[in-house]
Amino acid sequence: MRFPIAQLVACAILLFTTETTQAAPPERPAVSIVLKHDREGWTADYTFRKFAPVWFFQRSKDSIDKVQWRLASFKVVTPGVALSHLGNFDALYRSDGRALRHVRIRVTPFSRPLRSDYAPALTFSDGGLAFYTHHFVVSPLASVAVAKALPASPDWDAIADAPATLTVRDKGNRLLVRGRVVEDAATIPLSGPDTYVYIGSGPLVATDHFAEIVDPGLPVWVRGQLDAFLPRLMEYYTERLGVPSGSKPTALIAWEGAERPGMSIGGSVMDRLVVMAVSGRKMLEADPKTLATLRAFFGHETSHFWIGQTLQYSKPEEGWITEGSADVLGIRATQHLVQDYDPHPKLQQEMDDCLKLNGAGKPLSSAESRGDYKAQYACGALLVLAAEAALKRENAYADALTFVRKLLDANRADGVVTEADWLATFSQAAGPTVSSQVGESLSPSSFLKRCGRLTQRGLSGWSHHP
Repeated sequence: MRFPIAQLVACAILLFTTETTQAAPPERPAVSIVLKHDREGWTADYTFRKFAPVWFFQRSKDSIDKVQWRLASFKVVTPGVALSHLGNFDALYRSDGRALRHVRIRVTPFSRPLRSDYAPALTFSDGGLAFYTHHFVVSPLASVAVAKALPASPDWDAIADAPATLTVRDKGNRLLVRGRVVEDAATIPLSGPDTYVYIGSGPLVATDHFAEIVDPGLPVWVRGQLDAFLPRLMEYYTERLGVPSGSKPTALIAWEGAERPGMSIGGSVMDRLVVMAVSGRKMLEADPKTLATLRAFFGHETSHFWIGQTLQYSKPEEGWITEGSADVLGIRATQHLVQDYDPHPKLQQEMDDCLKLNGAGKPLSSAESRGDYKAQYACGALLVLAAEAALKRENAYADALTFVRKLLDANRADGVVTEADWLATFSQAAGPTVSSQVGESLSPSSFLKRCGRLTQRGLSGWSHHP
């Protein structure tokens, strides 16, 4: 049974209440950081051209096992300089209160996941490493007392600007930065998008649409499945959505061993890069559920090269646009590429989660501030399904990728998609009658009753795109 278009439209209406690999650094950055590898390991040298007695690290989240990771990973060797956790942030300062000029730090790569932040490093079984650039970013403060009083979410506009560059050096080794290979060293302006810098000799596998470095220690069955799925996934997305902005999308996939029971699949997507760390004994044996998890991860995350990077939302409250789209694009792409894949349980779950998390008159625009992040995924997905159903009235082969392509084409010039932009594209898909209804107000109870009936009826399939 298909979604009744009027019901989906009602659901949709209610829910709304410079590419550079090694760019020229600034003439005189306030902070120059050189991360260098030698026989003794990794060293980070900070040179400060802006004088301040305290420099705090903007990203200071603990690890998920509650370790203050930077204090375990960074060891200051410059006499008279301390690294401590002051209030909510890690900070460098001199014991005598004088301004910092140069600080040397021995760095032991820390690869355990953090709470709500990127892992500081990815470690590969062949000795390769990838450092997250923006864990090196620091900002100046007037005193230790000011640092201790800084709130967890400070007014960043009130923090003094301190442009910085990070140079990563490993002589005789290869570095991968934003999809490009360089030898020996690379310099990255830290005022730009965050990324990981890979250092190592792992083979770079490239197609016309995608490049990847996969840990050679990854279990053979996982590697085989990724080699078979990832290039086809990226080719399919490119065919349906066009070429994403910027340089060629790249993946870094690290194997962190089978010492722990179960399995761990963690990762994220950032500027033209998707990273993934895999570990656990359960990963050693082929398993359909594990394979489904891997496909779901890459289906969702790689779609963000289009809906998340080629197009970005204008404010966090509109995160449902990118996250909901990514969920449905991943489902539809997997449905197209994997013969025995059944999308119905996942689609049903999206609807159930939306009704559970965003009912009782809660506007979707407040989900982010409420901390109901899952509502942005589930209700955003429900909205995309409504648009998909509207398109199918005119074209039985239309799907979520058809809708997102229209959204991309309409907004590619400025690279930003707003709620108004989404509504405009949705209105085109749903027709003038629905367009006139978009501004109408529907009661939350009416919405829940309609969507509840749809949930009880169940979800049925769509035709594959030819």
